[in-house]
Amino acid sequence: MRRSPDLPYILLFLAPALILVGIFVYVAIGWNIYISFTNWRGLTPSYKFVGLYQYKQLLQDPVFWISLKNNLLLILLFVPGAILIGLFLAILLR
Repeated sequence: MRRSPDLPYILLFLAPALILVGIFVYVAIGWNIYISFTNWRGLTPSYKFVGLYQYKQLLQDPVFWISLKNNLLLILLFVPGAILIGLFLAILLR
C-alpha cells in the first residue's frame, strides 16, 4: 500500500479538531464516570469515593426502571419513524 505524500498535511489539519474533541468530549466523559463513583453534590469542593453504592441504589429504584422503559420505547418508535418520514420526503422531492 502506497503512502500518500499529503498525509502529513492531512494530519496537520486534523490535529486541532481531534485535540478539541479529545478535551471536550472524552475528558468530560471520563470525568463524569469518575464523579459517578463519589458522593459529590456539585456545589462543594469536597467529595468522598463511594464506589458502586450509587449504582446499587439506582438499580433498586422503581422510577429508574420506568424511565428506562419509557426512553427505550421512545427510541424504538421515534428513530425508525423519523427515518421513514425522511425517506418519504426524499422520495417526494425526487
